Amino acid sequence: DGDGDGGGGVGVGGVAAAWGGAGAMQVNVRARQLAAVERMLRLDAPGGGRGPARGGAEPAGLAQQQWKVLVYDAFCRDVISPLITVGRLRENGVTLHMLIDAPRESIPDVPAVYFMQPTQENVRRFVQDCQKQLYDSAYLNFSAPLSRELMDLLARSLVEINAVNVVAKVFDQYLGFVSLEPRLFTLNMRDSFARYSQPRVDNATVEGCMDEVCRGLTSMVATLGAVPVIRCPPGGPAEMVARKVCDALRDLAEQQNSFFSSNSRGALEQRPMLLILDRSVDLTTPLVHTSCYQTLVDDLLEFGLNRVKIPPSATTDGQGNVVPSSEPAKVVTLDKESDSFWAEHAGSMIPVAVEAHQKELQAVEEQENAIKRHTGQDPASLAAQNAGGTTALLSTVQSLPALLEKKRFLERHLSVLKATMAIIKARQVHRFVEPEEGMVFSKYAEKQAVKDLVSDAACKLEDKVRLFSVYLLTCNPSQQDSDELENAMMSSSAGEAIDEADREGLLKSLRYVKKILSLSRFGKGGAAPESPAHRGGAAGGAGGLWDFASLTRTAIQNASRQVKSIVGEARVLTSVRMMHLACKEATSEAQVAEQDGQLMYLDPKVRGEVAPAARIRSAFSRGVLFVVGGGCFAEHQNLQDFAAGRLALSGASAALRLGQETASGSMAGNKDTQFIYGCSELVNARQFMRQLAQCE
Repeated sequence: DGDGDGGGGVGVGGVAAAWGGAGAMQVNVRARQLAAVERMLRLDAPGGGRGPARGGAEPAGLAQQQWKVLVYDAFCRDVISPLITVGRLRENGVTLHMLIDAPRESIPDVPAVYFMQPTQENVRRFVQDCQKQLYDSAYLNFSAPLSRELMDLLARSLVEINAVNVVAKVFDQYLGFVSLEPRLFTLNMRDSFARYSQPRVDNATVEGCMDEVCRGLTSMVATLGAVPVIRCPPGGPAEMVARKVCDALRDLAEQQNSFFSSNSRGALEQRPMLLILDRSVDLTTPLVHTSCYQTLVDDLLEFGLNRVKIPPSATTDGQGNVVPSSEPAKVVTLDKESDSFWAEHAGSMIPVAVEAHQKELQAVEEQENAIKRHTGQDPASLAAQNAGGTTALLSTVQSLPALLEKKRFLERHLSVLKATMAIIKARQVHRFVEPEEGMVFSKYAEKQAVKDLVSDAACKLEDKVRLFSVYLLTCNPSQQDSDELENAMMSSSAGEAIDEADREGLLKSLRYVKKILSLSRFGKGGAAPESPAHRGGAAGGAGGLWDFASLTRTAIQNASRQVKSIVGEARVLTSVRMMHLACKEATSEAQVAEQDGQLMYLDPKVRGEVAPAARIRSAFSRGVLFVVGGGCFAEHQNLQDFAAGRLALSGASAALRLGQETASGSMAGNKDTQFIYGCSELVNARQFMRQLAQCE
């Protein structure tokens, strides 16, 4: 049939024990995916292919030295983009990298590595390339398993054009997800919540969306190389995905006994937990205004695939009118594995990040000045002249590359911080943090404080709709209070200069929230403690970046104190609480009933229902929290803070949030606890509201 027998082994190739026991390596989904991508580029088989169409395996080392062309589709380009630089592509022998749908010229005597989704369109494009004789040989790598139908289409088409010998090998790579950080991945879907939540959506569309989520999540689990225990709330998209993933992993393990066996020799003391949730369990978190550096960058700027787009600064004419800049937007890469400042301060409050940046930049400049005083030369030119380290200033010169690299990263962050703080100041974002945090963690807000904000004409309608939506979802106000606040908001925003389509989209999202509230309205579970009103610090008259950062710090710290006075130190989000419930040890009858009452139990190693007595009840220190319908950086940070012990659960605070008695205790503080966060797509508040509007 041209592409081999079609039934050979498939896999991710050499997957080692990514989930170790105590003292083992850190969980790093990004490193696992990068290793798999580089094996693909070196033309190495990922644990077995669908069989070579011609010839045999290349001698060891030959494939790595061979120059090659990389051809990918848009999805697989986004998979590679956060993982590997152009320089590293060249190190792996890639001279050119191009989109499969872009015009390409023939390049003889060079093999082509294709990396693409298994779609009919991609198969047809590849056949067209063979017909044009663009490359002498091709290695086909699919991001997810190639179906029998597409395999037959590929084989028939190649036979028809007599191009069977062009295909060297075909691989199922199981790389259909995007790793952004060591413990963060996304399936990079679009409108994943709206696709299954729209009122008139048909079953085929929902099924297709769930199948897409299943393929991506199965790829991630296969890349990590350990069969998890799966839990999910009963019913809805979460159960659909959980059952599909469970079946896919079971079939994979049964069809190829060696697929997960590479972990059997590792120090695996336990299997990981995979908790699958639906975005509907917590619609509030993606809408909340936050105070952390990373979440604000995502909220206020264009941020995707670890790249942030910084808009050029606007200027004013003689009459004070704003004149848009003609300069192009600046794109900055923010990568925690190469940028130490981002790794340390992405989860810090924005004023803390600003102050830390100021101190670090000042320290670097002092070191530069010290070098100038001793050498009389600029550090950059000195480093170039003495790159070989042949002068008496060897130790100084050796420290220069690291110093200049650090300065380069800090200068990047200066532009990012300035842009972020400018938007915070213009939109007065800091004023929304305290009221919304109080709502989320105490389920209470003083109506007058909310009314003051939604009635303020200086605040944008977008921010006011977010605040009002959070208020509706968390505080369950009466219809009279809801109408009063909505009328105040609309009156104050009547004169705001906003595109009418954007205005209507915001109001549609609000109507959807109100519809959800009417369908699932509950009474308040007991009297909540009263929260003193606090509107945050005003931004008027602030000078530069550092002055406004100081004002914002005061406002956010006051907000933090107000929230802590209500809920103590425990500020754990709903999804993270459910992760704790799934992973904690359950020894008593009450704990077992709590777990099994709220979460289903699925095991890919067992067919059918797993008897309660056969379920694993020990604590899980490794796990993946996956959200169908979209996740956000705030949830990711909350999960990592909880796993690291920076957040803890107590019986009282757990009962406050869940509305029921829960067992006390937490895994927080256990240094061995490592959780990965994943989602069908990462969304900020604006993107999520657009999806809510589609569901109205």
